[in-house]
Amino acid sequence: MGYITDMQAIKDVFEELPTKEQGGGLQNDEKWKNDRKGRFTGSNMHKLMGVGRATAKKEWDRPEKIIDLNETAKKYIYEKAKERQRDRVIKSYIGYNGTYGEICEALTKEKLIEKHPGAEIKEHGFVEFIKGVAGASPDGEFFPNLTPKKLSELKPHDTDFMKIESMALEIKSAVGTDAIYLKYEKPFIEKHPDFWQVQTEILALPGADKCLFVVAEPSTDKYLPEIEYINEKIIDASPLHQNAIIQRCMLGNDIIKLYLQGVNFEEAVVRGCSEFKGWIKAPEIITKT
Repeated sequence: MGYITDMQAIKDVFEELPTKEQGGGLQNDEKWKNDRKGRFTGSNMHKLMGVGRATAKKEWDRPEKIIDLNETAKKYIYEKAKERQRDRVIKSYIGYNGTYGEICEALTKEKLIEKHPGAEIKEHGFVEFIKGVAGASPDGEFFPNLTPKKLSELKPHDTDFMKIESMALEIKSAVGTDAIYLKYEKPFIEKHPDFWQVQTEILALPGADKCLFVVAEPSTDKYLPEIEYINEKIIDASPLHQNAIIQRCMLGNDIIKLYLQGVNFEEAVVRGCSEFKGWIKAPEIITKT
């Protein structure tokens, strides 16, 4: 495949990738965009989970941390409130990195199957875990499908997959070594840029308690849509953080309801936080089975 040197050429390559009818993804079409409208989503969950300095070092099982919204969290709640109020999503421009990522996602999946013979990837659209309130769009569900082997026949990367039936899949396409370092080499903790997204995707997929996190390395030219090397790690679910996600989503939903009833947004935030009792009932509203 030749080098791609401009946006139009990149778009031409993107159009050649499989459509959802041909076995491609179930994302970025009109239904997917409508399903996400007014909902808190995995890719933006880091915004909703923003806290102030007063509770930054406290654990997420503390009620005062759940209701300590910073400006980023408030702005994100307001964004979703306006989507519900106007019944529309303001379209955003997808720049080079977004387009490049979508191209590489399909190619990375091919590389994954090549690396794990027999494995399968099930495509998903937007999967809700709180009906009408929140969900996520994992890049798929990964089924290792490993048959029993003698230990001597196992490859090093096989051992981590032996007891896993399926897990969420999240793919990141690096456009430089700095991105590989930030996403793959750094510890996968709260400060990791993709931590909240991955925890939300695990939460959304029924039966999932892990995520296969894949970082695709760029070729020698970032405009070359070929995937030569991939880095992968298995991320475990964190019940503490997932419960915090549920609570924040509930709090955000309470604030939106007040706003849509005619309450000034800042007042809705104050009232929503002061009246919030979500940490008592949060686990009961999960739609995940």
